[in-house]
Amino acid sequence: MDFSCAVCKRSFSRPQDRLSHLTLTHDPKHRAHLRQLNQFEGKRFREAAASARNARTRRTLTKSRNISNLSTFSSFPMEVDAGYQAGLTNGHTDSINEDPELLDEEGSIVSEDDYLETQERQEEVAFERVMDVTAQEILEHTTVFDFLPDPVLKEEVAESVSDDDQPWVWDWHPTAGQVFGKKPTVHERWSRLFPGKDAEAIENYKPFASRLEWEVAQWVVQERVSQKSFDRLLKIPQLKEKLGLTFNNARSMLQKVDKIPERCGPWFTKRLSFKDRPDEHFIVRHRNALDAIRALWGDPAFSNDLVYKPVKLFRHPSRTSEDRVFNEMWTGGFWNAAQERIPEGGTIAPVIIATDKTSLTQFSGSKSAYPVYLTLGNIPKALRRKPGSRACVLIAYLHADKLSKVGLSDTTLKLRNYELFHRSMAVVLEHLKAAGDPDGYGVEMVGGDGVVRRVFPILATYVADYPEQCLVTCTKYGTCPKCQQKADALQDASMLAPRDQFWTIDKIQTARKELKDRGGRAVHDRTMVDDVAGGNYQPFWEGFPLTDIHRCIAPDVLHQLYQGIFKYLVEWVQQVVGEKELDERIRTLPPTHGVRHFAKGISVLSQLSGGEHRHIARVLLACLVGKLEPEGIAACRSMLHFIQLSQYSSHDHETLKYMVDTLRTWYRHREYFIDKEVRQHFNIPKFHALLHYVQSIRWLGTTDNYNTEAFERFHIDWAKEGWAASNKRDHFPQMVLFISRKEKIASYDFYRSWAGSNMPQLDTNSDEQEITATVTKLGPGSDNDSEECISVGRTKLRQYSQAPEIGQSMTIHLTKHPSEPRKKLSHILVSHSAPGFITELKRFLCSFLASSDQPAKHTTLQSSLPFDTVDVWHRFNITPMKLLDDEVEKAIVRASPISRTASIPRYDTVIVLDGENAESTAVQGCRAARLRVIFRLPETVNRYGFPSPSPLNWPAHPLAYVTWYTRFARAPDKGTGMYKVQPVVGSNGIPLGAIIPLSDIRQPCMLVPSRAEWEKGWTSENVLDQCPSFFVNNLQNKYSYQTIY
Repeated sequence: MDFSCAVCKRSFSRPQDRLSHLTLTHDPKHRAHLRQLNQFEGKRFREAAASARNARTRRTLTKSRNISNLSTFSSFPMEVDAGYQAGLTNGHTDSINEDPELLDEEGSIVSEDDYLETQERQEEVAFERVMDVTAQEILEHTTVFDFLPDPVLKEEVAESVSDDDQPWVWDWHPTAGQVFGKKPTVHERWSRLFPGKDAEAIENYKPFASRLEWEVAQWVVQERVSQKSFDRLLKIPQLKEKLGLTFNNARSMLQKVDKIPERCGPWFTKRLSFKDRPDEHFIVRHRNALDAIRALWGDPAFSNDLVYKPVKLFRHPSRTSEDRVFNEMWTGGFWNAAQERIPEGGTIAPVIIATDKTSLTQFSGSKSAYPVYLTLGNIPKALRRKPGSRACVLIAYLHADKLSKVGLSDTTLKLRNYELFHRSMAVVLEHLKAAGDPDGYGVEMVGGDGVVRRVFPILATYVADYPEQCLVTCTKYGTCPKCQQKADALQDASMLAPRDQFWTIDKIQTARKELKDRGGRAVHDRTMVDDVAGGNYQPFWEGFPLTDIHRCIAPDVLHQLYQGIFKYLVEWVQQVVGEKELDERIRTLPPTHGVRHFAKGISVLSQLSGGEHRHIARVLLACLVGKLEPEGIAACRSMLHFIQLSQYSSHDHETLKYMVDTLRTWYRHREYFIDKEVRQHFNIPKFHALLHYVQSIRWLGTTDNYNTEAFERFHIDWAKEGWAASNKRDHFPQMVLFISRKEKIASYDFYRSWAGSNMPQLDTNSDEQEITATVTKLGPGSDNDSEECISVGRTKLRQYSQAPEIGQSMTIHLTKHPSEPRKKLSHILVSHSAPGFITELKRFLCSFLASSDQPAKHTTLQSSLPFDTVDVWHRFNITPMKLLDDEVEKAIVRASPISRTASIPRYDTVIVLDGENAESTAVQGCRAARLRVIFRLPETVNRYGFPSPSPLNWPAHPLAYVTWYTRFARAPDKGTGMYKVQPVVGSNGIPLGAIIPLSDIRQPCMLVPSRAEWEKGWTSENVLDQCPSFFVNNLQNKYSYQTIY
């Protein structure tokens, strides 16, 4: 059969040759004809796929009409039957032996459930029929194979951030952390208090009579069962006898709980008052801060985790300042400097204090709590961030109610609030002054392993939002609590001399001496001239050893960046772009796991939370292309990049320089918002605070050591739950008792675990460097018999080579049972919009043949596969490789096709390892792709008409069919800092793709339109299909920002 060219009438023996002729002939007529053919083929596929989608909609409408008709039809026979009820005999009843095939004929009566079930079966058959017809149409017009090379960009080898593979150098302080003996641990002391060697012995559960009694008490306290409810439970006849409980009511049960020793020492109550109002009392409920430190220090759960020495960490053996690395608090400048000031052999305990007032009531009332939290910098930050690790303790409730305004001016009332705060904190932290004195002996503390050290607890970090930072440091509101910059000069791109504790105390004492007879108001007015909020009271931190309160103030990612900087940025962008236009673009973005989809935009939201601002920050820059001038894009990009950089869990000279560079970019381009008349100045304290971030990171470690967001999470456990458990009258004593009992139960539970077994230790020293993929089927006896796990070893981490605490692998989880078992290959073409799937599958399987057995390409494509179905999954879970101690969130990647019940498909985009130089970070050797099909090859194939086992060299692990985007260019787009990609389409109009191991997917990614003008017809469901080019959004999350560069 001849195939002739429609332009020049030249004949060819194969359609492939004719297509090659059209592609290689570059005269205008041939090129125009080829373009028309591609458009025609693309239109046929879209129409064929749309017919399958529309079939469900038509059937749904028909189903609704049929159900409506069924309801109308059913009512009439029922009325007729009612009229003949009296004369009904057995002769008129249906015989149970009637032919069932005749029951559903016209005129028979069927139930609505049976009717619907029949309809669903018919719909399923109809849907399968439509799929078969559509697949046949596609196969008839996609048999032509294009032998031309992939029309993509030439692969570029991106420059590496660092080619250094040398190990990091740890210079631990030589004399710190000296051991001064050994004493019994807290659990060994408990074992004497609660004797008993046999695990089954009754005495082993003292003060409880048995294990069951202990479990009941634990359940009551942890589940917050009310005392009245528990009393009613115990009154059930024979319940106590059957369970062997010795307590008669909740009171006697709680008395046994109260016999468990306090973890952090007893609570105390301190009454404060003012001299002119001695009858007005302000109550502070607190613990001894030293007792809390001892509890953390001696907790056996931290015995293998506590760090007792500061270290200077370097990337290279040269040990220059540019090689210095900062992450944990013990790598910062403060701990290293303080260690030199204490006696040789002593151990620093950097104390981290956090305060934050929180509301207890939601809809009515005005009850608040003012908790004070304490933790230690010796505990790794990954543990401190976890509420369940018990690495942070509540040490006080400050007075939270408003002071009476009667007879007081606004300034006097403000000064009294200041004084009350500082006097209260002085009570809470008074024992730290003597304990941390470098001229003293320190405090002997027993660790969780029984080792005794001389510990010097020193106030190192104070975590608070901006208003509290001013309150703590006695700084005038509206100025900087860390430097002496004036309020009207905060927009300057420079810092003045730093504030320090002695300078602030000197200003306050000088004003007192000059105005000692004129009262606190006059002293306050005098100090405010120097931007110091002083008064006739002593700041609580005065006299604290080795402490500079101004350097203790830490960056606040939540309030300064997301609820501050970014909040301003969104407001300004909305004024420039327009709320309606910005909402329209945000609605158009494709759905991506981990990124909230704002279906109604963001202008309808009120009182945005930090979490909502975090999600908006992930997509804002992508929505501004074409709506802001390049200067506006640069200004927004610089702030968004600064927010990401500030959250790095490890910094070195290079990354800190990136932070400085982004700030310089902001100062160069911020005038854009003044030109647009949305701002008149930038004298905003939160913007000025960005200048101090690099210094704070060098001094105290990275920002995840002291983020306020972590401490706000504790409000739930230590404020709101206690309030909910109280009777709402005189609630603080009840809240204290509730928290104390929860701590006792948790401590006793951990003690019971310790008594039964030793805690396992994780091995973090694996040197695995190559990619290895294994699939493990979890059997019925495992913890999770519904999943399969693929463990993928890490590639060499170039940027963090041989760094500590790097995760060794990523994992992929699939459900044990596929979403669509034995799905027809022809149906996959249509439902997954994957016309090239069978072609790529043939190529893939052909690669497993010996080179001498591999047929020609056209023979391969014309050959039949030895199977016609595969198992298909619609999603999988992936946990990307861990970078340092960052907590990587599990992501869900979807390839959801159209089906009888879902007319809107979803095919997520991913980063694929596509070359030998591919790494776990950066884009070199990687490629963006769209996931179309997740499947596994069958275990049985058809050989000569008989079922046979599949070849042994076929992969048994899951596979994926992806369609490609163009390779990454050498550098990202200058304006957005994002890489630009386009879908790769063959000369026949079909997207080019490949079959890859599922383990080659490194991470999910988010693609956003890169065009300046977005078409009105684009929606979140179709934008990935209709937009011709995209940016790879590296602001999708922290992990994407650190790996897509």
